[in-house]
Amino acid sequence: MRIEKQAIIDETRGRLEKSSFIIIADYTGMQVVQFGDLRRQLARHGAGLHVVKNAFLRRAAAGLPLAAAAERLAGPVAVVVGGDGLEAARELKKFIQANRKPAVQCGFFEGRFFSAGEIEALVNLPSRQVLYGMLAGTLAAPMSRLAGAMRQKVASLLYVLKAVQEKKSQPQ
Repeated sequence: MRIEKQAIIDETRGRLEKSSFIIIADYTGMQVVQFGDLRRQLARHGAGLHVVKNAFLRRAAAGLPLAAAAERLAGPVAVVVGGDGLEAARELKKFIQANRKPAVQCGFFEGRFFSAGEIEALVNLPSRQVLYGMLAGTLAAPMSRLAGAMRQKVASLLYVLKAVQEKKSQPQ
């Protein structure tokens, strides 16, 4: 194998090993301007979009969890790697909704394979901060209801005591 090709494979393997997420998409029909736009949008989240020949991707993925999926790839593929995976996937989803391209084929997050449908479901989840807020609200709801019920009971007791006091203070 020529040195140039081996350098491309080594560079691709390095990107795949360093990234906690990998999204593989079919970019058929995309124009150069669209590629530039998508690359800029992904760069805001520290991610990169790289076009890789399938043969190079198969060799670079050898020994990685991506290897099984790389063997089934067909057609022109681009690889999204680096940065914040979930935010990059959300940015990719927005771009796909606006341009109807590229088509996500599969992905890997933290070593686990995701189909295109599973990536869509993952992207539709609320952000981590929103989930933390929802969890805190869920945990706090019973306590706030209990506090409201206790406050109501104390208020009811005070009303009864006030009524008794007024009744006793009235001349008979």
